[in-house]
Amino acid sequence: MKQNHLLTCGSALAVVVLVLASLSPVVGYTSLDSFLDESPLFTVRINSANDKENDNLRCDYVGKGTKMQFPTRNNYIIAMLQKLVEGINQMDDAKFNTFIDFITKQL
Repeated sequence: MKQNHLLTCGSALAVVVLVLASLSPVVGYTSLDSFLDESPLFTVRINSANDKENDNLRCDYVGKGTKMQFPTRNNYIIAMLQKLVEGINQMDDAKFNTFIDFITKQL
């Protein structure tokens, strides 16, 4: 009986030690090297967040200053499609079959 209790406590202790040993490099590690190897984009973002201008770095890219035209939504077509769907929903079976026959003939 004592051997089983000792075996259970020993294995639980081993699991706790393994978990804590695997977390110890992550928990207590601070590095100054991460501040030295910053990417240029990170530096640009930090400077823009702090309202600092850097004359050594130019922020030019292809398409800068051009105004892109996005198509506007045609509300008339959307309204007509909604009316069509509502009309189909209100059809009985005979009118719906006639509608389907008309559409298949047109295609």
